[in-house]
Amino acid sequence: MGANANSIPAGLVPRVFKGLEGEPSAVIDSLPGIVSLDVTDLAGTIPTLPTSSLLSREDDAGLAEGVRAREIDVNMGSATYLLKRYTGFSKIPDGTRIDMDGKGAKTLELFARLCLKQANTKLNRRLNTVLTSTSLNQQQVAGTAFTDAASTPIQILQSAFEKCGYGDTLILGRDVLEALQVHPDFIARTSNFDGGAVGTGEVVNILRNVFNNLRNVYAMGHIHHYNSATEGQTAVLAYPFDGTLWVGHAEDIVKVEQPGANAETGRDILSESEILRYTRRVDIVRPNQDTGCVVTGAI
Repeated sequence: MGANANSIPAGLVPRVFKGLEGEPSAVIDSLPGIVSLDVTDLAGTIPTLPTSSLLSREDDAGLAEGVRAREIDVNMGSATYLLKRYTGFSKIPDGTRIDMDGKGAKTLELFARLCLKQANTKLNRRLNTVLTSTSLNQQQVAGTAFTDAASTPIQILQSAFEKCGYGDTLILGRDVLEALQVHPDFIARTSNFDGGAVGTGEVVNILRNVFNNLRNVYAMGHIHHYNSATEGQTAVLAYPFDGTLWVGHAEDIVKVEQPGANAETGRDILSESEILRYTRRVDIVRPNQDTGCVVTGAI
């Protein structure tokens, strides 16, 4: 016999979501080197250090005994944050749940995972907006798209790194990676290339070898796709980081989050359905524009 409408024990849904949080989630959760802050208020300010405060200043090569060294004043700055809700929502008709459970499907886990994906997809899109904003980052324009063999991606990246003080992180979208995999500049640097495309690992190694300041190269894969079609229409696969190419300092990407994602279940008695909801409250802050650079026109 299938489960009835009241068979979901109290507290089970939050435990299911908690178990799923260990699976691949939003990109911002796995970016190495960024700053993560927990806050209780929905809006406020966080302390920051302007980039200029972290730079040494030119001084005499050496000082005579008794001469006072130059003082360096470090002035703390601040950045504002405003947490937004990133929510996944699903509704399971009782008949569907009973039928699927009777066939061995873990219905509750399946729909909980869908809620988690929905929330994190929205957060991925927010991160992409932050990385591609020319008001939050400096801009370097690629004169020719990297899909053109005559383009010069190495030189473009060199200019971008110079603008942001040679950051330690490079983030590139799925289609940007694919363009580099078949680009002559990268094929020429691959000694064992035998046709097809340069492997992802080889592209990353080439970038690390050319730019020795790089510690993190984050290539967006295909797992972050989502359905961009309107409700009821044929599914259209989309990728939130397509066209994205960002270089900069990871520590100047700040994830501000209210700890403890909220998950709950409820009843829609009119449709005889179980409702699942999963919500994160997050903001992604870029305090210093001069520590990151977005390359536009790469695709």
